[in-house]
Amino acid sequence: MELKGSNFSDFLKPSQVVYDLKAKDKIQAIEELLDVLHKQKLIKNKKPILTRIIDRERLESTAIGHGVALPHARVDTGQDIAVVVGRSAAGIDFDSIDRKEVHIIILIVWNPSI
Repeated sequence: MELKGSNFSDFLKPSQVVYDLKAKDKIQAIEELLDVLHKQKLIKNKKPILTRIIDRERLESTAIGHGVALPHARVDTGQDIAVVVGRSAAGIDFDSIDRKEVHIIILIVWNPSI
């Protein structure tokens, strides 16, 4: 079996980068980023994905420290992988392990059946 190599840039286009998130909290930020994926037609229905990501965040925050969070979910997207990146100049409380606000959010959704 031959594995196909991929680069992050294969999944992240300029239209999937939000340079100035309007969100004031974690859930608003996730919703704002999912809106981008929906508008790009990379996901069909954001509500179940939002629920899955929020459930995941309740288990343990995906904020890894140094101002970065990696919210993610495995759902049937119809695509291989969908990525969106958001930047918050003000920072968002994401329950980070280092207790600092998050400024970069990399949201990833992928289809586990592909």
